Amino acid sequence: MSIPAALTALLATEKAYGLQLHKEIVSRLPHRAKTNVGQIYSTLDRLVRDELVAPAGTTADGLPLYAATELGRERSVLWLAGDSLTSSDWSEFLDVAFLAATLRIEALTSLRLALSRAQSTRTHSGASRIADQRIGEAMLAVLSDLESCLREGTISVHSLDHARPTRGRRPRQASMQ
Repeated sequence: MSIPAALTALLATEKAYGLQLHKEIVSRLPHRAKTNVGQIYSTLDRLVRDELVAPAGTTADGLPLYAATELGRERSVLWLAGDSLTSSDWSEFLDVAFLAATLRIEALTSLRLALSRAQSTRTHSGASRIADQRIGEAMLAVLSDLESCLREGTISVHSLDHARPTRGRRPRQASMQ
C-alpha cells in the first residue's frame, strides 16, 4: 500500500504529473530511490480506477495532471497519522514518517501517538514480543530524529517541486503557421 498511499498523500497537497510525482518519491523517500517511473504511472491508473485520484487537467505543455479526490484526501490524512501501521512493516513506516515530516509537521505527533497505541496493545510473548518492542523503539527513534532535523532545518515541510525533471517527455512545440 505504500506507493499508492504516498502518491495519494502527495496529490492531496496539490496537482502533479507522473514524472513530478516520481521525483518527489525519490527525493522524499530515500529508501525508495529505485522506484521505477513506470510503477508511478500504473499506480496512478489504479488510483483513478479506485476513485482516490482523478485527472485534473494538463500542464501548459500538455502533461496530464492528477489530484486526490475527497476520498483520497480523507484516506491520506488517516495514512499520514499512522492509522494503518503495524509494527512489522518497516518500509511502510518509513514512507509515512518521511512524508509526514515533509508534508505536514503535525502528522508526526499523530504518528507518534499511533505508534504508542500500537505498542501498548501488543499481545506477543517471548522473542516476538522483544522483536516488536525493539522495532517500536526504532520507529520512535526515527520520529525523534526527524523532529530534530525539522528543528535544525536539515529537512523541511515543503510543497511539491515544480522544476521540470531532466528526463521524460519533452514539452510540446508550438505549431508553425
